[in-house]
Formats: sequence, C-alpha cells, structure tokens
Amino acid sequence: MKSKLISVLKILVPLAFGVFLIWLFYDALCEKEKIELFQAFAKADYFWVGISLLFGFASHLSRAIPEIYVSTHGSMSSSGIRITP
Repeated sequence: MKSKLISVLKILVPLAFGVFLIWLFYDALCEKEKIELFQAFAKADYFWVGISLLFGFASHLSRAIPEIYVSTHGSMSSSGIRITP
C-alpha cells in the first residue's frame, strides 16, 4: 500500500506543482494581457503544434524500440556485443 501511494504521489505532486505555477502566472496577468494571451492561442497555427507533437512522439518511440528489443530478446547483435539484462 505504501509503495502504491508513493508512486501515485510521484505523479501527482509534479502535476499539481505545474498547475499551481500556471495558475500563479496567469493570475498575475492584467486583463489586457489575458485577452492578448487568448488571442495568441486563437491565431496559432495548430498544424505546426501537431507536427511537433508527432516528432516528439517519434523520438520517444525510436528511443523505446531498442530497449523493448533488448528486454524481450536479451541481446543486440548488430554491433557484435552481446548485452544481457
């Protein structure tokens, strides 16, 4: 039970801290700056946001594929060096 609580807190505490920081900075904005912020979000080209998300996902996936291969097969022989977990 204790380990499950710790793993949940490891996720929730940084998320809560991030939400708090966003709220803190948003609350410090004046009304004109808040309007400008929402106008900037409305005028943003979300095509490029999507492209950057796609590249970010691809980078994580390309990093994970060798790790998954090693964990299931126990070795990577492309370099001639046997790697065992």
